[in-house]
Amino acid sequence: IILGSKEVRDIAQSVNKIMSNLMVKSEYFSSKDKSLLGQYTTIDHLCDLIKPIENKASEESEKPSLRLSNLQQMNDPMEGKVLEECFPMIIEKARYKNNMHETENNDKKINTANSGIFISSATSSLDNLPMWKQYADNASGISLAYKNTYLSKILNNTDVKLYRVCYIVPSIIVDNFKMLEKLIATKEAKENIYNLYISKIEEDDDLDSIIFDINKNLSKIFKNLRTIDYRIKEDKQNIKLNRSDFRRAIKCIRALRYLFKDQYYAYENEFRLVRDLGNDTDGITYDKRRTTDHPVPFLRTYIYERGKKVRVEYDKVILGPKCLDSDYVSPYIKYCNRSLDIYNSDISYR
Repeated sequence: IILGSKEVRDIAQSVNKIMSNLMVKSEYFSSKDKSLLGQYTTIDHLCDLIKPIENKASEESEKPSLRLSNLQQMNDPMEGKVLEECFPMIIEKARYKNNMHETENNDKKINTANSGIFISSATSSLDNLPMWKQYADNASGISLAYKNTYLSKILNNTDVKLYRVCYIVPSIIVDNFKMLEKLIATKEAKENIYNLYISKIEEDDDLDSIIFDINKNLSKIFKNLRTIDYRIKEDKQNIKLNRSDFRRAIKCIRALRYLFKDQYYAYENEFRLVRDLGNDTDGITYDKRRTTDHPVPFLRTYIYERGKKVRVEYDKVILGPKCLDSDYVSPYIKYCNRSLDIYNSDISYR
């Protein structure tokens, strides 16, 4: 149940519609033969993701399973903040920035609403030079393509959800919000007003209707947030109530934060496997290794079905342009899984 004014409830409804638009259902993969999504990693992690089961007793601890990282501990300092940067009424209010909330006592309390969200990134661009350079140790690593049956299984049988990433130009609303208000009023977002790009699984994915619907719901969020912001400035008698509405609205919008990224990264064609654990700590582990740069442990979780880790399944491995010689790497891969196909990258990069 969403508390607050009609505007807050409308914002919550728009947020839910956007999340629904970006969600990818298991049926998408059950009808496809060609592997569609995968991940990049370093050669050092090959043995963590592809390895034999030595014996039955060690099966659970040895089972390679997809690891999800805590959203708030991601490397990108702008992770999850791009969407908030798009709304000038949020930026204007410094008290709502940097994950801070203003309470009735004017105290600053750190917002931990997203600390239970864990994600693993996937991509449909499995042989892409910028991706090799950034995510596979300057092209010396590997990319691994998930089996479609694996993706279909975890989406059907576990609490994991898969979302497309929506790419947006952060400054578009801040720089043009006066003009956008007029466009929204006249066109009702029947065009791609916000110049969105949504990650594609296949080149022929038709996402026009999704893009238009997300534009429409971003427009609704924009208008409702402006209404609440206006009340804060003009309705002094109900200042606490209006500020409370603003905080609730921001909390709703933050549910989208891990699904929007700066359009600069659109080449990544990123998808996100998400587990929202809320306040549940079962299944969360932490990396005991610490460094000067990272003195606090990183939280991790895995994908579970009936209390047991789900084994990650791949159907092909692509060796990066600068990876070790394939004759050296491939015997181990084939020893672990003879059904895995191994390819060299098509990209020439030395």
